[in-house]
Amino acid sequence: MKRILILLFVIITQLANAQNASPVYRQFSHNPYLFNPAFAAIDNQASIGIVYRKQWANFQDAPTSAGLNLQVPVNQRIILGLNLNTDDQILMQNSTFKASFTYVVPISFDQALRFGLSGGVGMNTLDLSSEELNTNDPVIMQAANNNYYADGNFGVAYTAGKFRMGFALTDLFQSDPFGTETFNKFSFTNLKNRLYTVSYAFDLSTGAGVTLEPWFMYHENQDKLQNYWEAATLINFNKKIWTGASYNQNRGLALLFGMNIMEKIRFTYSYEFPPVESSITNTSSHELQLSMNFGKKYSSPSKVSSIYNRAKRKRYKRIKRSNVSFIQKQKKPLPKKPAEEPSKDTPAPVIKEHEGEDINTSMVPVSDSDIAIDEEAPKQYYVIIGAFEIMENAVKYQEFITKKGYQAEILPDTESGYNYVYLNSSPDQDEARNLRDEYQELPLFRKAWVLEKE
Repeated sequence: MKRILILLFVIITQLANAQNASPVYRQFSHNPYLFNPAFAAIDNQASIGIVYRKQWANFQDAPTSAGLNLQVPVNQRIILGLNLNTDDQILMQNSTFKASFTYVVPISFDQALRFGLSGGVGMNTLDLSSEELNTNDPVIMQAANNNYYADGNFGVAYTAGKFRMGFALTDLFQSDPFGTETFNKFSFTNLKNRLYTVSYAFDLSTGAGVTLEPWFMYHENQDKLQNYWEAATLINFNKKIWTGASYNQNRGLALLFGMNIMEKIRFTYSYEFPPVESSITNTSSHELQLSMNFGKKYSSPSKVSSIYNRAKRKRYKRIKRSNVSFIQKQKKPLPKKPAEEPSKDTPAPVIKEHEGEDINTSMVPVSDSDIAIDEEAPKQYYVIIGAFEIMENAVKYQEFITKKGYQAEILPDTESGYNYVYLNSSPDQDEARNLRDEYQELPLFRKAWVLEKE
């Protein structure tokens, strides 16, 4: 009996070392955060999700994985995340808890680099019965106790429109699943557990919302024996329902299906066929993922938004300085006018003095001629994307642009009779032109132009 348990222990330990390198889930496109922390909140909105995978469903004590993840954007650039996962394999259970930090760096319009780092703890336990624990074997006794270790990964991702490319170091810390210490020594691995991913969504029909998204993944393991690749293709119908297939070098073929409910809840399912080389035909695997979006949806950070935010801060400082200057001008003492001698025919006014009563000089009215005002009115430059004679049409276009993730405003102009829809404005003409040039890189805003108004 002892020999069998020890043999199982050795096998499970090897499985644990292999599994800790990267997740086993098949549906990378649904939640790439499970594979790479740089992909946290890739849709720019907070989400909470659960995942469940049952491998070799008809086998007793077959591997089972389950997890809970939370991704919350703090703003356009910073995303925080949590990832809890547990794996059961025969007698062993491995549980991990990791927190992540992701930072987004805009490169140009609709292009960004994302960096993600996660860290936490893992725990390995063996589930043995009382009879199996009734032994003096030190190996079994040590394996039966809880064992904690440091766990973490690091990732980089590049996004450009519908193109995504990622690289991840899936195992940052060195750990022995059943070491002699309660908490393993804190040390880095040789960083040879790596994950490479790439995907792109092609538009198959204009206006119909049908896209074709192929993606490819390659996992590199430090022992070189467990390297594998996986490729998949998904067809998405108006972001409401999608289907496809994936092929894993080691696990074989899987069919994928998913649907989006009211743009808030997403459900996906994958059915994995038995491996081709297996003589057993009832070893299929199943995977379910369910996620829900909530909170504010941020627009994608870009160089344009960075320029706009800088321009906004400069404009605020400029307005603040002008307000201070205006107040200082108001506080200047008013010039004293020479006293006029009262006419002999007009009796001098009688002024009654009251003891202890102060005169509030701030309540004295000041004429406009006494305040120094700049004669030249400041100019404002607007990045215009549409001009409409009918306000209703301008409002509809503004709503359309807002749904695309951009902040548009309406500028009514009684002089020209048009209602202008604009994206940004600035008192600096060169700044406005730079914003216009950035927007013109997008097909949606190729005809953007700058309007000068006082």
